[in-house]
Amino acid sequence: MNTRFFKFTSEAAAQAALIPSERYSAPVTQTDDGEEVVDEGGYRTGGIGWGMDVVGVITEGGEYDPETGEELVAPTTLPGFHINLIGEVPEELEQYEIFPETPVRKFL
Repeated sequence: MNTRFFKFTSEAAAQAALIPSERYSAPVTQTDDGEEVVDEGGYRTGGIGWGMDVVGVITEGGEYDPETGEELVAPTTLPGFHINLIGEVPEELEQYEIFPETPVRKFL
């Protein structure tokens, strides 16, 4: 299986796109028998036949002091919010697929 790469305009857009396939669940507060139950939600990163790597925002470059680690030159933030998938890909996510020449991360 090969890694497939997906780019969204923001993390919120990625989360919204992942909800129908149940690969993300939004935080909710529900009342059950008068008791408040909080579900923090979150990404579901794997299941039978698929895996997901939430890469997030990608940065390139930057310079750091080798002794202190202090940032000397800020890295460049690339546009978008990135997620990698392997295995089964829900049809509704195909519109977000990209084909990078040099991926930052991929499944081995």
